[in-house]
Order: sequence, then structure tokens, then C-alpha cells
Amino acid sequence: MGEKPNHKAEIKAKMKNIDISDGVGKEEAVILAQNYLLDNGLDNLLVTSKPSVENSSIKEGYWLIIFPTIKSVRSTQGLEWGSFRVDKKTGKVVYLGEGPS
Repeated sequence: MGEKPNHKAEIKAKMKNIDISDGVGKEEAVILAQNYLLDNGLDNLLVTSKPSVENSSIKEGYWLIIFPTIKSVRSTQGLEWGSFRVDKKTGKVVYLGEGPS
């Protein structure tokens, strides 16, 4: 029970405009993480339309993209998140897993 189909198509369309030759900006990092999420079937766990973006405090040179879990959006029991690290130079996306906020 993931995102609406048109939202998925919008993300896929935005991927065509990604240019990492000049590095990866904040908006590009979100699109790359959303695309990774969709390509790996994580849209059944995470809400692609509600990301939070931070500079990684653990490792320089990375964006940290955080998506709420579908379960936590529907719950009043607190939030859980799925986290992704996006390399600011290469655009490589790594799924860091889920956890509570």
C-alpha cells in the first residue's frame, strides 16, 4: 500500500534530468533516494513523498535522506524512519535501514 502510481511516474521522470557531473545537490539527492526506494521495493515500507534532508554529520560529502515509514504515519505511537546516504560527488545511494526517531 505504497504511493500513488502518478507519484512514482513523476519520480521516474525527474530521474531523466539528474546530472551528477557537477555534484549532487539537495533536490537531486532526494530524487536519487526516492528512485532507489522505488527500484528496491521499499515503497511498501516508506513514504516517498515526505523526505527530510540533512548534511550527514557522520560522514562529510554525503546527504542524509530520511523517509517516514508508512506504519508510523498511520500510528500515534511515534515515528520510525528509513534512512539513505547519498554521495554528493557520485550520487551513489546506500540504504542505512529503519529506526525510531
